[in-house]
Amino acid sequence: MEKFHIEAELVLSSTIERLELGLKHVGFEKKKDGYFTGSNIAENLKVLRFETDVNDTDIRLSSIARRVRWKNLMAQYLGKIDLRLAKQFEADHFDSFVGKESPGSRTLCGHFELDPATGLQQGHRLAVVRWQHGKRALLHTEALMNGPGRIGE
Repeated sequence: MEKFHIEAELVLSSTIERLELGLKHVGFEKKKDGYFTGSNIAENLKVLRFETDVNDTDIRLSSIARRVRWKNLMAQYLGKIDLRLAKQFEADHFDSFVGKESPGSRTLCGHFELDPATGLQQGHRLAVVRWQHGKRALLHTEALMNGPGRIGE
């Protein structure tokens, strides 16, 4: 019951919040108007710089390139974002490092394909591991949507 009370209070206060928990530092932001973006990297500088080993200026990194792209899009479309634009952002193929359309791990759409030479993933993509018939089975999300999807033993 207490959880519902807290959620209702947030809705009634018309705020949005972001909480980033590190082991030693905590980042908390609260806004009545605005937005938050995320690209799998801490936004709070104390959490980012003291609790991760990520170079937050290396735009070659997927998380940093996507963070730069989100900031650019938000600045460009501030006050104009609707559902159509939101869908466009999620499908964005602009790579901030190379400065052009180039689908890959540094784009908001996040293309993490398999390397044709090795068959290994070049990045990461959601996979599900579950037990089937007493054995561990790896299931990829596409397979889950389109069939039984059992891969390996």
